[in-house]
Formats: sequence, structure tokens, C-alpha cells
Amino acid sequence: MNIQAILISFILLFSPALSFAHIGGHAYLLTDEEVIPVAKEHVAFLIQEGQEIDGAGKLDPAWNKVSKSHKKVTKYEGFYIVSFEEPKLKKTFYLLLAATGDLYGINDTGIFEDLDQKQ
Repeated sequence: MNIQAILISFILLFSPALSFAHIGGHAYLLTDEEVIPVAKEHVAFLIQEGQEIDGAGKLDPAWNKVSKSHKKVTKYEGFYIVSFEEPKLKKTFYLLLAATGDLYGINDTGIFEDLDQKQ
């Protein structure tokens, strides 16, 4: 099992505040306005835990300070890909979020295996 799978499992198991659900068992779907703040929460958690990211190494605390103009959201059916660009570090990484806000992947390519990324 690779570090990314372990990291995602850890986040999904121990970070219920990062995923949204309401009474009745129906999943809450993020609005477009909520995607970046939820992604920022995931990034802050990853930095705090000192997690290594495949292809990007350990996330520098500078990622917490990325301006809104350097964050982009691409919406697909059932999920979002959020890019964070850090001009000073000359790097970009991508988070794969379910429409519910759960983090399913993070990498430095923006390509997620077994995922139809056609618009």
C-alpha cells in the first residue's frame, strides 16, 4: 500500500469534520463556493500532519498562503479537481475531491488513474 493510499485512508477515517453529511444519511453536496474552502482545510491538515505527497514531497507551509487567484477548480460529474499553484515554489499540485468534500487523491500532475476527466 503506498503512502498516498494510507494518507487518504487516514483522512477519511479521522477527519469527519472535513466531509459533510446531514441527518437522514443523504450526503451533502458541496456548492461551487464551498469547494476551495474545503480544499484549503484538507491542505492545512496535510501540512500539519507533515504528510508526504506522491510526486510533490512534503507540503511546505507556504501552501497555506496561496492566494485565491492561484487556486482553480474544475468541476466534473460527481467530483472536483482543485489546483493550487505556488509561484514562489514554482510548483502546482492537485486535489481530487468528491462532490461531498471527501479527499480522494492528491498529486502534482492533475491526472488521476481510473477517472474519466473528460468534460
